[in-house]
Amino acid sequence: MRKILSVFLGVLISVSGFSQEIISGFVRDSLTNEPLVFAHVVLNDGPRGTTTDLNGFFRIRTSGAVSHVRIKYIGYQTRKFTLAAKADSLVFKLPKSNTQLAEVKIFPGENPADRIIKNVVKNRKGNDPGNLPYFSYKAYEKTIFTLDEDTAITNKRAAEDTMVVAVRNLLEKQHIMMSENVYERKFRNGKYTDNVEATRFSGMKNPQFAMLASQMQSFSFYKDYFTLGQQAFLGPISPNSWNNYFFNIEDTLMVDQDTVIIISYQPKKGKKFDALRGQLHINMTDLALMNASANVVDGQGMEIKIQHRYEKLNDETWFPTQLNTDFKMLGMNLGGFNIKGVGTTYNREIDLQEKVRAIDISSNTLKLDSKAHKKDSIYWSGERETPLSEKELRTYHVIDSIGKELKLEQRIKLLIAFGSGRFPIGPIELDLDRIIDYNEYEGFRLGVGLHTSPDLIRWANFGAYVAYGFRDKEVKYGGDAEFTLQKNLGLQLRGAYYHDVREIGAQEFLVDDSRSLGSMYSDLVIQRMDLMNAWNAGIRINPLRGWYFEAQFRHQNAESKHGYRYVPENTTDSLTKAQYAEVRIGFRFAPFEKKMRLGNREIIQDKGAVILWATVTKGLKGILSSDFDYWKADLKLQGKFRIRKVGMEFWQLSAGWISDPVPYLKMYTPKSNYDNDVSLFSPNSFETIRPNEFLNQYQIALHQRHNFGSLKTG
Repeated sequence: MRKILSVFLGVLISVSGFSQEIISGFVRDSLTNEPLVFAHVVLNDGPRGTTTDLNGFFRIRTSGAVSHVRIKYIGYQTRKFTLAAKADSLVFKLPKSNTQLAEVKIFPGENPADRIIKNVVKNRKGNDPGNLPYFSYKAYEKTIFTLDEDTAITNKRAAEDTMVVAVRNLLEKQHIMMSENVYERKFRNGKYTDNVEATRFSGMKNPQFAMLASQMQSFSFYKDYFTLGQQAFLGPISPNSWNNYFFNIEDTLMVDQDTVIIISYQPKKGKKFDALRGQLHINMTDLALMNASANVVDGQGMEIKIQHRYEKLNDETWFPTQLNTDFKMLGMNLGGFNIKGVGTTYNREIDLQEKVRAIDISSNTLKLDSKAHKKDSIYWSGERETPLSEKELRTYHVIDSIGKELKLEQRIKLLIAFGSGRFPIGPIELDLDRIIDYNEYEGFRLGVGLHTSPDLIRWANFGAYVAYGFRDKEVKYGGDAEFTLQKNLGLQLRGAYYHDVREIGAQEFLVDDSRSLGSMYSDLVIQRMDLMNAWNAGIRINPLRGWYFEAQFRHQNAESKHGYRYVPENTTDSLTKAQYAEVRIGFRFAPFEKKMRLGNREIIQDKGAVILWATVTKGLKGILSSDFDYWKADLKLQGKFRIRKVGMEFWQLSAGWISDPVPYLKMYTPKSNYDNDVSLFSPNSFETIRPNEFLNQYQIALHQRHNFGSLKTG
């Protein structure tokens, strides 16, 4: 019995000696009460500690006595807080420091922070989640739109300024707008698809631009650049970043059993480039990022702050679990208030083990569930990280009422339709690009084009148009139809008929993109066109991301109206008319294209860095009175890439070949835009060649241009 009691007492002593206490709390700004993200929390005066998350919250286990914590945050006063009483969640507030940041230090020899960054860069391939073969996770995100007061302006006004007082009172009660989304991301070999499970946007019952905030979230700090709009900011964890950024060791922490080095970064004095400034918390065991923040130094009217928190999963892979993106539109000052957005994303249910199949990655980067907007309050309560505050609940209630009164949902649908070049009018849509046009052959061309709305018939779309050219004095008209057989594969039956003019000698591709504004400039100087009655029918499919295939039969009955005549070999015939019957097969490959499906409408977000088109045509003599037999092959390759600190480089290679002599319509004339009266730049066009100046049976052309952007020297 005595032995048993001795063992029992020993176990009790052992357990009590290893009992752990949990210390948790929030770190906030003493004036604004905003959370201080990635603040350093140290137990007693030793090295052990942790950092706050994106909500300013920290939680740490300790087996020893803790009398106080020391909290440090750049730009704020370091403070000690005594832990006199046990509490579940303490609140620690830091006042801002009145002292300026220290001058950049000059180190004899190599900067020790540079050595650490070089090792992080050396190991970034293994630590970058974007290099994993596959993963999946579920995400909840919330975005708040509000107004941020610019006191430098409002303090100059009278204290009783009614507008300022009214806005302040409003912002105390609610935000301007807010949204929430829940989606599942599946990732495989650099490509992903977001399946939106639930979405909510204040003011709309059926939001058509869900996931607005998610498109702003930068996924990884390991990339060479952060692309924000048209600007690309050099990333701190990119090769040779130490030549442009000054890195400085700010602190050292012991988190669990690992050493964490906190390094700040900012542009070096005299270096001029699109730069960031912020902090990197580096786990020295794995030379991986644990926390990272970035502030835009020169946002050209936009102030942006990005914060990522990484966690180690399965004891081997660092993965982002919390992401914040805050932005302020300084260029849109509304009576002393700037528009501000705060976006927060939580990644959870992260699975690095189960293999993501190729069929899980659809042709769209984003897919919106048809019932995503119908989730009830019980569902949302289970998905939110924290319950909505009274201020957030009021935002939904008030803005929903205003949105219904102002018909906000219809206005948003209108904007989306405009982006696709169509204006919705009930069950039909007006084709905006059919209203007015101009070229040297037709002069001003006025017309009207209509298509059925995607919501009218989900599996089919019909269109028709009529137009008149004031110089050639011809009426043109036509129609088209599309039947969707399988939406996920983009499988369509397509057909069209038109009595219209076509540019002679122009290169044509199946699955071609719509005209860009730049290409329209070269169309202004087109001087020769053929009038034709034509029809085509075919099938198109989009089986994989970036891949589009199309097969088509086309018949054209063309007539030259500009004095051109074709004389076939070994004859004395002089022809102004010709008929063509063709079988055409082609594809378009855009491996980096991103597009989203909102309801029944697809929207291309980004065409990507590389696009390849190819079309092969076989002319069939004798079929439907066709006059010519020939083979024709057309190829076009477009590419764009960024040169560090120099800007964007654009290339286009095009080539065409036809096997036998045929009329001008099917031959090649270089795309050109030289004109005595009009001098406009048009991408991928020869500016020293007149339209139709050369005629070729085959051609190859290479165009290059460079956009220096906001080039900075130094």
